[in-house]
Amino acid sequence: MTATIAYDLPVTDLIEQLNATGHVYHNAYQKTSVTLHHNAARFSHQGLLENWKTRPASAHFDVDAAGAVAQYVKVNEYAWAVGNMTGNQRSISIEMANATLGPGWTVADVTWKGAARLAGWLFAKAIGERPSKNNLFYHHHWSATVCAGPYMEGIYDKVLAAVQEAYDQFKDAPPAILPRTRPRPR
Repeated sequence: MTATIAYDLPVTDLIEQLNATGHVYHNAYQKTSVTLHHNAARFSHQGLLENWKTRPASAHFDVDAAGAVAQYVKVNEYAWAVGNMTGNQRSISIEMANATLGPGWTVADVTWKGAARLAGWLFAKAIGERPSKNNLFYHHHWSATVCAGPYMEGIYDKVLAAVQEAYDQFKDAPPAILPRTRPRPR
């Protein structure tokens, strides 16, 4: 059985592979916000995992350059993401692959829109609260960093509107039906 969320789009499960790094605490917390990050690179899902094998960091999700989603940490657990204990306890972190590197740190539309849709689902299905400026953050909300970058800072209102639109879509939708997996022979 998968440990990933019951999202209506495919989610690559990298939870066990990240667990092997030790860069996650398995304590459960009530999540009240979503924090968006840029990964300061153009990582694939596996490339980001490889980076975290040598760098003590993690996040719940990553949205790659094609808009595909991977999950690294269970939603209610503590990812090493924002550099702040309260933020790590209370927020679900979503990394986004960059389209360009610094100083602009742009994020392609397909990537940030994928992250916004995922955030809307998380607000509807995991947090249970409408996204607003009081609960949708960029990394710099929690610690001294420029993450999610100047490009994302400039489009925050557009991102928030996309997250709210996704929330409205998901809030009354029935849970996603996942394909059945065959039991393993014993």
